[in-house]
Amino acid sequence: MKGRAVTWLVTSPEMGDGKTVVAANLAVATAHGGQRTLLIDADLRRPRAHEVLGMADQPGLAELLLGKIRPEPESWATDIPNLYFLPSGVVDQPPPELLGSQRMVQVLDFLRKHFDVIVIDSPPVLAVTDAVLLAQLCEATLVVISAGRTDAKALDIARQTLESVNVSIAGVIFNRYRADKRKGYAYGYGYGRRYHKGYGYYAREAATG
Repeated sequence: MKGRAVTWLVTSPEMGDGKTVVAANLAVATAHGGQRTLLIDADLRRPRAHEVLGMADQPGLAELLLGKIRPEPESWATDIPNLYFLPSGVVDQPPPELLGSQRMVQVLDFLRKHFDVIVIDSPPVLAVTDAVLLAQLCEATLVVISAGRTDAKALDIARQTLESVNVSIAGVIFNRYRADKRKGYAYGYGYGRRYHKGYGYYAREAATG
């Protein structure tokens, strides 16, 4: 049994910024570094981490929170040494009720005793409330932005949203940056767009993380 794991939340302002791939790469990197690492796909609405790793998407976190399965960390081992994966599972009730529950707190407390690092892939901050709920349970939050795509206003609103619940952003990851095209990658100032919770994020369908 391990000590208390460091828990990282990986999110983004909007869809399509590449947060899932970043979360998976972070988990793989820490595993390669010799740390027993668990990647959790907590994007219960549009899970993608299982596709990145080439693994099944159920049973997983949803079933664990609903008490349908028992937490068995060794059964989540992947082919990569030190890397474990807990998929999203299949949800039959609103995700905020699960992710904001006392059961989620208990599950994370249990998992922290079995791993060195936990990386949680969550939905975008501006899409739904899930990321805000999860961020309050983690030691650190990383925000992924995409070169040439992420809107500066969206990033600012995401920051304000997290800070409103006393969550500090530990770092911002600038994804998809190409040095050979650096002049074209100021990450967008489309202030004409509108931001609100739940814009098309409820359907569980294929999407870029």
